[in-house]
Amino acid sequence: MDINHIDNAAMQVQNKHGLSSAGHVASAGHVAPKNDVSNEERKLKKAAQSFESFFIAMLFEKMQKTSGENGLFGKGTSGEVYGQLFNHALGDQLAAQQGIGLSKMLVEHLHKKDAQKEALSNTKLSGPIDR
Repeated sequence: MDINHIDNAAMQVQNKHGLSSAGHVASAGHVAPKNDVSNEERKLKKAAQSFESFFIAMLFEKMQKTSGENGLFGKGTSGEVYGQLFNHALGDQLAAQQGIGLSKMLVEHLHKKDAQKEALSNTKLSGPIDR
């Protein structure tokens, strides 16, 4: 799996929930103080959990399409709607527990990216770079 797809998906989740890549609320150029990190950490984890829930629901939806013409809830629009509701409820429940580990992996990856950005911003180059 290409890590850039995960980065792009994580960025979309962050943007949807008003988070910058550092996990601080981004509103009108305002960055939350460091003591709000636990609140921002909760928001980041919740966004990652929502993404995992959606991902699980889509997995179940695709799996159910392979089960035959009648599916789990029968034919027609009502069966399709009930199936989608069921998939999203199941995805929510699974992601709220341990899920498949996707949300944990996303949060860890974003923390590593933040640490890398911070390390790069603290690094000062001295002298010209020879090529």
